[in-house]
Amino acid sequence: STFTWLALYGTNQAQVQRYLSTRSLQTAQIALFINIPGLFLLITSVSLCGLIAYALYKDCDPHAAGYIDKSDQLLPYMVIDILGDIPGLPGLFVAAIFSGGLSSVSSALNALAAVTLEDLIKPYKHDLTTNMATRLSKGLSLFYGLLTVGLAFIVSQLGSSVLQLTITLMTLIGGPTLGIFTLGMGFPIAKQRVVYWDLLVDLSLHYGFLLVQWFIIQYQ
Repeated sequence: STFTWLALYGTNQAQVQRYLSTRSLQTAQIALFINIPGLFLLITSVSLCGLIAYALYKDCDPHAAGYIDKSDQLLPYMVIDILGDIPGLPGLFVAAIFSGGLSSVSSALNALAAVTLEDLIKPYKHDLTTNMATRLSKGLSLFYGLLTVGLAFIVSQLGSSVLQLTITLMTLIGGPTLGIFTLGMGFPIAKQRVVYWDLLVDLSLHYGFLLVQWFIIQYQ
């Protein structure tokens, strides 16, 4: 939706960090416009993959037939089913997925480490030297990496779609973040402490409703 993409490209820390690495505002705008054709091709390709999978398995659902355990496994199953006879191609497909995933994860881990260091540690520790900040940033990246691996293991045991869970969590976080940015631009007199408490209450309510919904679905 419009608000999802607005939160992703306008308030997401990993994206804003890329904007700040450019020379000027105009350069950041040009980079964002260059991204549009690539994003359009990506969304189109993903949509076509979904249409092909539907056309191929509309009369025989691999999930219902027991060939795959989760709906997230449909695309790899389709690749093996169609291109499995071509040596090396399924492996190339898996390598491409891992390359894209690792690229996104690495930037996210660096973004988390940077936010933690700049917004949560430096304001309260003014005598932090450059060497200490570098080591602390590396340690934070390692911590968030291990946390990501642990969360990935937990998600794999939930039984729900990873894509649906990812979109839900992204919406829960992106919505309040977009609200904070909008509040800051529209009402500069808003106090920092009030914004923090508002974000905490908002996230608590969102995650509370999410947990209740998950328990209802699991035990109905």
